Amino acid sequence: MFHHKHVTLTIRDIRLIIKIIKALESEYFNFIKT
Repeated sequence: MFHHKHVTLTIRDIRLIIKIIKALESEYFNFIKT
C-alpha cells in the first residue's frame, strides 16, 4: 500500500486547482455553446 504521511494543500495549491477547474469549466461551456 502506498501511503502519504502528510497530504497538505497549501494556499498556492488550492488557488492553482481552482484556476485549473475554472479554466476547464470555461472551455467546457464554450464547447457546449458552439
